[in-house]
Amino acid sequence: MALQGTEHPYILISGKGRSGSNRLLDILDASRSTVCRSEINEIPGSVFAGIGGELFSGDFGPQQLAALRQAISGAVTRRSARDRLSQRDKDYLTAAGRAGIGSLEKARLRRALSAVGLLDGEHEWRLPPVFLKRDAISGARLVLKLNSSPSWAAALAHADDRCRVLHNVRDPFGYLQSWYNRFIGNGVGTASFRANFRDVPRILAHFGRDDANRLAEPTDENLVEVELWRWRYVNESLQSIAASSGRYLLVTYSEIETDPLGAAGRMFEFAGLPLESGEEARIRALQNVLFSSPHKTHLDPDMCARLIDGVLEDSPLRGLARPA
Repeated sequence: MALQGTEHPYILISGKGRSGSNRLLDILDASRSTVCRSEINEIPGSVFAGIGGELFSGDFGPQQLAALRQAISGAVTRRSARDRLSQRDKDYLTAAGRAGIGSLEKARLRRALSAVGLLDGEHEWRLPPVFLKRDAISGARLVLKLNSSPSWAAALAHADDRCRVLHNVRDPFGYLQSWYNRFIGNGVGTASFRANFRDVPRILAHFGRDDANRLAEPTDENLVEVELWRWRYVNESLQSIAASSGRYLLVTYSEIETDPLGAAGRMFEFAGLPLESGEEARIRALQNVLFSSPHKTHLDPDMCARLIDGVLEDSPLRGLARPA
């Protein structure tokens, strides 16, 4: 099944989230020939949103694979409210596209254009043909950031030799701090824990355990242990792609922190993109605006260390990603 608009390799950034994936996306967005899309599976009305089967391979079959490949085939000509619409100097944009694409960051404008039929959706839409150079867009490199979607990544890596899986990992303690701040602390509460707990028995069963019930009460210790099992499941599932496909690259959060240009060089080579002086200058100028100050949480470091040692005791990830 040919993928329209993806004549060249396309890149799937995947991991557990809260691990610097936005920075990986921004590094690849420094290229003038990439189309970088962010978490479009979470956009209402997106062609990716209703596919399902992202976490467990048992829920992902031929029908889902066909739908996913069809969604990817049109992704280069679409944008969403989550994408970086401020990048205007791409080689595949016409003068009209460079002038107009940034304006679509405004939700009111999108609603108005959608209402009169000039966009085919308020949250995700097809770019007007006048914005795109037909020949250039057909050769653009598509980059999709789809976190916590290991079954999608594995299926695409095996089914399509143009798919390249860029696996993004952060050390467990750093991940826990970021996750706790985003989903538990700062008054957010335990709603996400309760909503996602239905997955826990299946995750633990994957590791030969049937003791999910002991973790159902949202104490701090249970919250952390459950999240560590989820972190392990997603990242081990992605890491397993390396054993059966050469189309896999691991990039850690600490690499991006300590040597962003070195990591960028590996990423660009993996994507089949040249890393020239212009791209290097853009990458040097990138700032970690989301996490510019250190995380502060109320997590007990000793508790976290004990649980990390227990959950990752026999994991191949145990020494994979350590803090910088």
